[in-house]
Amino acid sequence: MQLESSRLLLRPFLENDIDELAALANDYRIAKTTIELPYPYTKEDARWWIGHHPGWIEEGSRFPFAVTKKGEGELMGNITVRMQPEHQRGELGYWLGTDYWGSGYMSEAAELVRDFSFRSLEAHRLIAPVMSKNQASAKVVKRIGMRYEGTLRQDVWKWSRYEDVDMYGMLAAEWGRA
Repeated sequence: MQLESSRLLLRPFLENDIDELAALANDYRIAKTTIELPYPYTKEDARWWIGHHPGWIEEGSRFPFAVTKKGEGELMGNITVRMQPEHQRGELGYWLGTDYWGSGYMSEAAELVRDFSFRSLEAHRLIAPVMSKNQASAKVVKRIGMRYEGTLRQDVWKWSRYEDVDMYGMLAAEWGRA
């Protein structure tokens, strides 16, 4: 399963991505504003995570994509949609290596996965929880047409403190207008 734009190829992660994934994800600047990414991020973390992809995809619970430069194959980050089939709801999560920040890559990837979620996974609703302090991530979801729906105060325990999480959402009926 692959998704393409003019600049990007979103593809499944491969075992030979482990070293590059660990090197990219092991960055404090990324981890401090993501809800689930551990720090430090090791090769063992990458191996465990990639090893779970086939099962998640088969059961329809998670669809992770390696964000790569089209034609070059350079790994830049991850974007995943986690599905809750009983609610027809997808949850968007993503991160990008710091060398690629500010170039619009994640907005492009998020648009592809948004469309995949509504078209292929038949989601009724797509949500994106964003740590309130991560305004760059909030801009990504706003660019793809998601709307701010509220703040979950002190929702996440991260590194010995509670963090607020802003919720963004989009309904399938709104998707065509984004």
